[in-house]
Amino acid sequence: MYDTDAQTVLRRKLAPPRPQKVPGQDALQHMLAKTMPRDAEALLGLQVAVTGVTVAKRPKSEVISGLNPFDLVYLMKSEKGPPGLCMLSPMLLSGLIEMQMSGRVLGGDAAERRPTRTDGIVASDIVDRWISTAKAEAERLQILDRMPFADHYRAGTVADPRAADLALDPGEFRTLEISLELAGGIKSGQIAFALPVVRPGALPGNKGVAEEFCVAISETTTKLQVVLARLPSTLERAAGLSVGDILEVPISALQRVTMEGREGEPVATARLGQSAGRKAVRILGADAAAGGEAQLPGPAEFLGASLPTGAHPNSMPEVDGLPDLPDLPDLPELSDLPDLPDFPDLPDLPG
Repeated sequence: MYDTDAQTVLRRKLAPPRPQKVPGQDALQHMLAKTMPRDAEALLGLQVAVTGVTVAKRPKSEVISGLNPFDLVYLMKSEKGPPGLCMLSPMLLSGLIEMQMSGRVLGGDAAERRPTRTDGIVASDIVDRWISTAKAEAERLQILDRMPFADHYRAGTVADPRAADLALDPGEFRTLEISLELAGGIKSGQIAFALPVVRPGALPGNKGVAEEFCVAISETTTKLQVVLARLPSTLERAAGLSVGDILEVPISALQRVTMEGREGEPVATARLGQSAGRKAVRILGADAAAGGEAQLPGPAEFLGASLPTGAHPNSMPEVDGLPDLPDLPDLPELSDLPDLPDFPDLPDLPG
């Protein structure tokens, strides 16, 4: 008996910390623990128990990275704001399909397969029932503001993680994850919701405009390239380059690496170095980059040409004028073409 108690205490200490509850979470769980089993029994004859409810706020990147390739994902739409997601875990989806196909929940793990539109249709009735009942009960209890999907409804679309990523706007999302046990614990799964946080609109000129803009673009990707040096060359020489050829780069280029944005504009300067055994650059700042290409070694430096005093380092050296070409001889005049006779008439084609 002592060993069992000790194992229980040890297991409790090693368990991961429980997520911190948010205000109103207990009331939400208490309500869902009543409505969801009642709807499942009435619609499917399925015994369901709510074992946990977690409410949180997460950025879009966490919502998308948390998707399982085998989750059933619905789009959630609203007339008042941007879309969100509803996700059913593979085990929950498997139990719902088994109950409707065979009349009972089978044991064992769910098959690892991507959900189809047919799966979405089979599970849609109970999902819609859970959503509509939860909204009505939350409104009656005056806790509708704690329901993330209060203004959303399930759209008739099944999306994969890539399509879900494209459908969602950048920003923060309110998430609601509900853990369920089916048929007395034969299967356990989750249904989760992720809906965008709607912020009150800011008036032009207010500080909130900049904050809203930063939130909207914070997860937008952009291209950034590091330019060590530019090496002018003839087309013939460039076409003849092959694996193993060595290009000479001046030592001074290591101290003035340029970081460029999407359109090639300089955004910062850097120094070439090493970090943890890998090539790396240390960013120096944007002040020196304001000069644009003047921060990069000029073509004359690589070609070994000497520049006149005061010349721009990126300017090409002047060359002497081209030699005059000799005059071409006069060509003889061509005679006019002779008149040619008309073509004879052709007979009509047979009918």
